[in-house]
Order: sequence, then structure tokens, then C-alpha cells
Amino acid sequence: MRLLGYLTFFSHSAILSFSGELLLDQGRFEEAIEKFDKATELEKLRAPQSPNVLPYVNKGLAMFQWKQDIGAAERCCNEALRIDPECEAAVATLAQLSLQQGKIEQAMVMFERQIELSRSELELSNALSYQIVCFVFSMLGRILNDLFVIGFSFAIEVYQGVSG
Repeated sequence: MRLLGYLTFFSHSAILSFSGELLLDQGRFEEAIEKFDKATELEKLRAPQSPNVLPYVNKGLAMFQWKQDIGAAERCCNEALRIDPECEAAVATLAQLSLQQGKIEQAMVMFERQIELSRSELELSNALSYQIVCFVFSMLGRILNDLFVIGFSFAIEVYQGVSG
């Protein structure tokens, strides 16, 4: 009877997901992804209408850390959001991935959504900090673009004045 209890305990999706996180921290990506895949399968069986989606997010993080596969990471997080639109971890991860790719406007939208979903002061503080950084980058980009256009226009005028 005790053996059955151990088997049930170790086949629980949260335990698989947690062990996947530990493997991920150790850089054992392939093994971590296997754990996350098993956890998602168990979740589909356990609660087909409302499975825990964190193993999807964790798998996305593993794919990104292992192979720098942003597309796979985004697909995993989007799948998590398809199942649970309120998954703050998926939104936060997508926001970070957008920022990493220089998609500042998209990152700002995702950080705004993360702010809405924040359940703690720390989550709120992190999301606000990143949103402010995105805003500053966005403004700097616009300013630099405007300066370039002004400088380019001025250079054309100078060139035309010299050559004309």
C-alpha cells in the first residue's frame, strides 16, 4: 500500500514540474523538458477543463535557455494563455521575450497585462519597472529617429547649398 502512495506522489504533475525546474536550474534541459511534457500530459488527464499551465511556461523557458528558440518559447506560453488567459507567468515570459527581441511596443502591452494580473507587490513592482524601461526605450527610439531625420534633412540642405 505504501508503494502505491509513493507512485501516486511521484506521478503528480506538480512534482514532475518541480523536478523539471530543478533540472532546468542544473542545465539538464532535455530531462527538464521531458518532466514538463509528462506534467502537461498528467494535467490534461487530471483536469481536462482547467489544467495547471505552469509546465507549459516552464517548457518554454527551457526551450529558450537551451536552444535560444524564442519561437518555441512563445508557442508554449501562448498555449498556456489559450488554456488560462489569466496566467501571469505566461504573460510575464512573453513580455520578457518581446523585450529581448526589441519588440518594445508589444512588450509594453504585455507588461501592462502583467500589471493587471499581478497578485503581489513584488510582481507589480517588477512589471511596472519593466514597463517604465520599455517606455524610456520607446521614447529614446523616437527621439533618435527624429534627430536622424532632422540631421539628414539638414545635411541635404547643406549639400544642395554647397553644390548649387
